[in-house]
Amino acid sequence: MEIINVQTLYPIIKGRSYKLRSKSDIKDIMIHHSGSNRLTVADLYKLHTDTLHKWATIGYHFYITKTGTIYQVNDIFTVVNGCQDRNTRVIHICFEGDYNKDIIMDYHKKCLDFILQWLLDKRFSLNITWHAQYKNTYCPGTNMIQFIKAYIKLKNTQSQLIWPELE
Repeated sequence: MEIINVQTLYPIIKGRSYKLRSKSDIKDIMIHHSGSNRLTVADLYKLHTDTLHKWATIGYHFYITKTGTIYQVNDIFTVVNGCQDRNTRVIHICFEGDYNKDIIMDYHKKCLDFILQWLLDKRFSLNITWHAQYKNTYCPGTNMIQFIKAYIKLKNTQSQLIWPELE
């Protein structure tokens, strides 16, 4: 498993506002869903920068497709528009699909484990949240919320914390 960095293919739009942040600003991971199937990174880029929002970039840091491919679409120190009033503190991860309907598969856990280990290797200790906790939205869907709650419970059982303390 790997993270495919596609930031150079989908750059921040020149002249549009965005901010950078420090490592100490980042406290949480927020899980999202795309709300549709067969949505490519190119589609996401067009929706977020042109068709729908006119943002400077895609509103996530990582995008995970239905095939389990993990794309890094933005640097983790770039503040993106994933959830109003939370963006400075959050790394946003979006899973392709509509998890009000779609079921959770084995790759969801494997991909999330992989990203969390990648972040842990970079000495990040973060809480896992989801979009609907902070905004009145259907994102990331009831099936994904159940999965996230079970995932957090499993991590707590394994380590007594979501993340072990870093020395």
